[in-house]
Amino acid sequence: MNIELKGYMESVATFYADNATPEYPVKISANKKVADAANGDIFAGIAVNFRPGVAGSGFAGVQTAGYAELPFSGTAPALGYKELAADGAGGVKAVTAGTGRVYLVVNADANAKRIGFIL
Repeated sequence: MNIELKGYMESVATFYADNATPEYPVKISANKKVADAANGDIFAGIAVNFRPGVAGSGFAGVQTAGYAELPFSGTAPALGYKELAADGAGGVKAVTAGTGRVYLVVNADANAKRIGFIL
């Protein structure tokens, strides 16, 4: 039997954005505005879509809670409550204590270089 965690307590909020890449971690870049997270940034959520607007100012739907799957770089994060940060390439990475945000890592596939975690 297979289990699926997608959709678990999922919350999506709309923010202003000049650009946000779907399925990338995003950070708060200004009041009510997000941007793709750079390497080492603590991320606020994951962009689920982006809609360009007039003069470059568009909108992004951002998943701020629930289950998410993303690629990881470096060593596979351990299971359980672990600190993660953006890796600057659309994924996440495990970081040392005090430099990231704690998430519940429930799946780590070292071969596929993907993890599943609860935001």
